[in-house]
Amino acid sequence: MPGSTDQYASFQKICTPTDLQQFPVDQPFPDADPAWFRMSSVTLDFRSRNEALACQQLILAQVQQLLNSLDMMDQLSDEAPIVLTATNPYEA
Repeated sequence: MPGSTDQYASFQKICTPTDLQQFPVDQPFPDADPAWFRMSSVTLDFRSRNEALACQQLILAQVQQLLNSLDMMDQLSDEAPIVLTATNPYEA
């Protein structure tokens, strides 16, 4: 309602692995801007069954991508150190 101070949550996207670490569950951090947070479920309304089914497929694909990313991260090993070097282009 215009002029209302009521707050509501708006679904943006499926989380990324980084989002899972950065954003809290159920409520944003105090004074966060933007005030993003994660939810375990979402209710979406659609105008047609076809639209709902298409969105469902997109969401399922994004969730699968998240799961694949998390699986890949679990397989990473920190046994071999990675050394990054760089030269300063301004040094003679």
